[in-house]
Amino acid sequence: MDVSILIVNWNGARLLPDCLDSIPAGAEGLRYEVIIVDNASTDEGVPWLMAVHPEVELIRNPQNLGFARANNQALAIARGRYALLLNNDARLASGTLTHLVDWMDKARMVGAVSPRLVMPDGKPQPYAFGKDPTPFYLLRRGLWCWIVRSTIGGWRSLRRWIGSPARACWCVATCGRKSGCWTRLFSCILRITIGACACVALVGRCGTTRASRRCIWAGRA
Repeated sequence: MDVSILIVNWNGARLLPDCLDSIPAGAEGLRYEVIIVDNASTDEGVPWLMAVHPEVELIRNPQNLGFARANNQALAIARGRYALLLNNDARLASGTLTHLVDWMDKARMVGAVSPRLVMPDGKPQPYAFGKDPTPFYLLRRGLWCWIVRSTIGGWRSLRRWIGSPARACWCVATCGRKSGCWTRLFSCILRITIGACACVALVGRCGTTRASRRCIWAGRA
């Protein structure tokens, strides 16, 4: 088995047909399996799936366990040499997965790879890297998350990709604002400064060695 294609679904009845129909052309020449984990959907997706695609291995959860846990369930039973985490709203272009597997077989130092994500009109998806991200891009995205989406949930989302340099400083800024010691304006200025430092630190860390750079930004291939 070359690839296990893992799809997490929640009320995706209108998305699954296009997603599944794109797989044969995208994985041409490969031996693959499709595992779908359904997180307690209430639409007609599961009945349709069982009737139209009986070859798909289906895991039905009694409640919504979230994206990460559902993928771990699928990974636990996957048999492929590689695992592809595919969103149910995505479609594979012809030969995409075939090319990725061939590239991974040759690039022994790389542990993970991502295809280039494009919109239906062929333009690159705004938050998918078509090349190495620049410090300006990281700073702009960090500022957007911190200022416009300055909630605890937004911070947790940001923390997953920006790294740890700003974590302690964020806590200080947040606690200071809540206690009334600082104004919101001063807090925002502080977070802007922290964001710039964190982005520079992140870029510096990613570029420390050629091997680590290849692993982190393997999607450029």
